[in-house]
Amino acid sequence: MLEKVISGAQTGVDIAAIDAAIYKMAFSWGGWVPKGRLREDGQVPDRYFNVERAGCGLVECDSSRPAKRTMLNILDADATMILRFSGGGRTLSPGTKLTIKTCRDKCKPYRIFDPRKTNTVPRAVQWICEQKVLDGRDERGIKTLNVAGPRESKSPGIYDSSLMYLKDVFGFVSIYKMWGIKIWAPRSHEEKSGL
Repeated sequence: MLEKVISGAQTGVDIAAIDAAIYKMAFSWGGWVPKGRLREDGQVPDRYFNVERAGCGLVECDSSRPAKRTMLNILDADATMILRFSGGGRTLSPGTKLTIKTCRDKCKPYRIFDPRKTNTVPRAVQWICEQKVLDGRDERGIKTLNVAGPRESKSPGIYDSSLMYLKDVFGFVSIYKMWGIKIWAPRSHEEKSGL
């Protein structure tokens, strides 16, 4: 079951994931950021580093290159959720392309969701709660989730949309974790039997 949410703390999707985890208080949170705490609007604020809650807080990596923190967050996570606006001829940002390539190269599961499509919240919750990852020779659920996606300047409005979406997702994951209540539809008979 999900225990921790991590991201690179860039503007947009990354920091929305951290803010949503902080808001829900059901999960610890953190992740790697570039050396110097750099992001497109300056530096990641101190409040994300100097944290009193155990198991929480961002960490600077030894490189100022964003690609390094992207790789570290993927490697530290069991799976990666990518949020991006779809449609309208939008192409993947270089950072999102790197995230997908790294997940594939490292055999890490990932899924892409559009945070404006709130009807996909049940599917996102189901994926987080039911996705199996290898842990040695055993399978288990996602414990650490990396959340990635475009920065605010490349996708205006992505922070607000992602924050609302992730508050819902993390809220329903918490409900499932505590009480076993599912918000997604049960699999059909054909899916259960493998037809």
